[in-house]
Amino acid sequence: MKKLSLAITLALTSSFAFAGNTYIGGGAGLAQHEDTCDQVNAASCDDNSQSFNGFAGYQFNDNFAIEAGYNHLGKTELPGEDSILQGINTSIIGRLPLTENVSLFGEVGAFGYRSDSLGHRDEGLSPLGGVGATYRINDTLDVQARYRRIENIGRSHNVKTDVNNFGIELVAHFGRGQEQVVIEPLPVEPEPIEPAPVYETQVNQYSDAVLFGFDSYALTSTAKQQLDQAIEFYRANDTAKIRLIGATDHLGNKEYNERLSQARATSVQSYLVQQGVNLEDIDTNWKGDTDAKGIAESERAQDRNVIIDITGETQVEVK
Repeated sequence: MKKLSLAITLALTSSFAFAGNTYIGGGAGLAQHEDTCDQVNAASCDDNSQSFNGFAGYQFNDNFAIEAGYNHLGKTELPGEDSILQGINTSIIGRLPLTENVSLFGEVGAFGYRSDSLGHRDEGLSPLGGVGATYRINDTLDVQARYRRIENIGRSHNVKTDVNNFGIELVAHFGRGQEQVVIEPLPVEPEPIEPAPVYETQVNQYSDAVLFGFDSYALTSTAKQQLDQAIEFYRANDTAKIRLIGATDHLGNKEYNERLSQARATSVQSYLVQQGVNLEDIDTNWKGDTDAKGIAESERAQDRNVIIDITGETQVEVK
């Protein structure tokens, strides 16, 4: 017991050497000395008792701490003499923050106990485990509820017990939330400031006619090559807008030609979008055979088209 007390004292001294996340606390609650009354076989026996504790620890980060403390786990009222239990614990604390102010924690450790009962004094070391929840009131103060379970106390005489301890605790932190000291850097001579570059907007134009077969709105391989070149121009500009106008030759009735010119313009639009052109940058129109002038077949072939006009803008540095 003396060796255990010395080890805990050294641990606490080390903790206080780390200013900033050191804390102390204490609380009170209820200790249940499990099965004690059943073992002594007494008509008058009460194995529930008030308890209190005090502790100190060091919080390494939001998730990990070490802790040591004193625990008075009360007494069991036995015939002729009460059984008194007290001891010192060391624990490792694991913490899970849920919100800025609320966290859950668990602990595992050892409990060095001294038990006086029925004329016997027993000292030993028992395993300890616990869980709890903490509410952060402010940068200095927390309130928390804790449950602990201590196993196999009193192994050297006939009265043995496991203890369930429930408590409410206040915890005071030292230095938590304080701003860190900022070391100002040494002044540095400013580097010469170069004048900012000057840019002007350059407007670029692109125009081409994509041709279609008779009574068709399918894109040919040649048409796709032309559209790929138009897409390269579109991508080379900071901003670009595309205007499409579909058309037909004069053969056929006007209503049919109107629908065919729409299908041709839509076919070109779909290909551009498939290749990554933004749909909102495309203005799609059609005009049927309104401007068709071809008489010979070679002339009519030129009327079966979609005109693509691109206006692009790019920023050019002025030298």
